[in-house]
Amino acid sequence: MLKRIIFILTLMFVTSFNFAAAHTMPITETRLGGIDITCSLGYVKQVYGEPREKNYFDGVYIHGVTYVYSDYFSVTARVTGESQIAEDDWLVVGYKLTNDALSTPSGFTIGTPYEEVIFKYGYGVEFNNDGRKGHAFTWSDSAAELDFFVDDNNIITEIYLGTEF
Repeated sequence: MLKRIIFILTLMFVTSFNFAAAHTMPITETRLGGIDITCSLGYVKQVYGEPREKNYFDGVYIHGVTYVYSDYFSVTARVTGESQIAEDDWLVVGYKLTNDALSTPSGFTIGTPYEEVIFKYGYGVEFNNDGRKGHAFTWSDSAAELDFFVDDNNIITEIYLGTEF
């Protein structure tokens, strides 16, 4: 009987750990300050106005631009190399935020303890990018990846959204 109780408790512990490791964050959490990967650059300009600068990048099969609104906030869009789509119609593929001027729908922003993300949505996949610790959230039906970079105290220092092309 004791072995059976220990087995059941162990099974419950392992099962709850596996569920805790998975995340429950909806993809709508990638929305930041009214924009996300479903928006066009034209819409971004309606919300934020003209960017301070535009940084273009071109490859054989891709054209892109990053709209820099400040030292703390930028939005990136891209299209395939042969596309003739007007720039205002390019779809957003990412953004980068490094101050607390904007937030996700749940209020996560720069300065938020990462534990608040864990409490609401579970754990993201921890990674290290050039010595910077982060937590990534992905979705099986999307190319989007939402990253929360954190400092040594586990405080969010950067929110980054990117996509595969």
